[in-house]
Amino acid sequence: DLPPAFLRARGAIERWEYFVTGRIGGGACGCFDDFVLYMQARTVYLDAVAGGEASGGGSVEQLVILGAGFDTRCYRLDIGKTARCFEVDAPTTQALKRESLSRAGVDCSHVTFVPVDFAHSDWFQCLCDAGFDPRRRTVFIWEGCPPPP
Repeated sequence: DLPPAFLRARGAIERWEYFVTGRIGGGACGCFDDFVLYMQARTVYLDAVAGGEASGGGSVEQLVILGAGFDTRCYRLDIGKTARCFEVDAPTTQALKRESLSRAGVDCSHVTFVPVDFAHSDWFQCLCDAGFDPRRRTVFIWEGCPPPP
């Protein structure tokens, strides 16, 4: 009995593999194709985690995206309507993202932007100072970022 998030990830991989190779299975994908499949499966799985599906469907009260960059989970998933969303990243990256969201007409009023220099700041303290409640059910996502120095 696999969790729904794993089943959705496997389905995404099979659809992409069929698109790339015209068949499912057989190891026909090359190295780059395998990387693309991994990226897609990771995104599908983390989307499910953010939505609470991977943890038995429990409601997520807070979503924290560390090194958010141009991640769009807070805007494209229902989690942005039901949970408090925090995006933690470098101030310059956040400024560019906010400008891009504004130009695209995307409402980001439900997102708390937490500017942090991961190399020199206590990101968790900054997060708490921005209103994060460590007692609430929270999903943390740190996807595709190198660890801080």
